[in-house]
Order: sequence, then C-alpha cells, then structure tokens
Amino acid sequence: MTALFIDIKTKCASIGTNLTEVCQRAGVHRSVPERWKSREPKTRRVVEKIYAQLENMGAPMDPEPVAE
Repeated sequence: MTALFIDIKTKCASIGTNLTEVCQRAGVHRSVPERWKSREPKTRRVVEKIYAQLENMGAPMDPEPVAE
C-alpha cells in the first residue's frame, strides 16, 4: 500500500469514519482512492479534495500530506 493511502485511512479512523463516507462528502468516487493502494494518484486535485474533506470533518492534519 502507498503511504498516501495509509495516511488517508489513518485520518479516517482518527475521526471515527471510513473512506467511503469521506469520498461521498468530497464528491469523489470510492474506486479512485482504492487504486492508490497499489500506485500513486495521477492528479493532486482529487487528493486535495479528500484532504480538504478530512480537515472539514476534524481530522488532525500534518503540515504537508504524506506522498511517496
């Protein structure tokens, strides 16, 4: 798994939610971050949307999102 996917899943767990709910609220199809298990995302735009939603939901945020 990529460090990015692990970081997002960890942040979801820290606020008591799951990736499916975060994706729904961010307007991102659930299959998109699922692809990040095995490879890095093609665009930062979707990553930024997910991190913005996590922050809105109260997840503790690092100064910079983790990326490989």
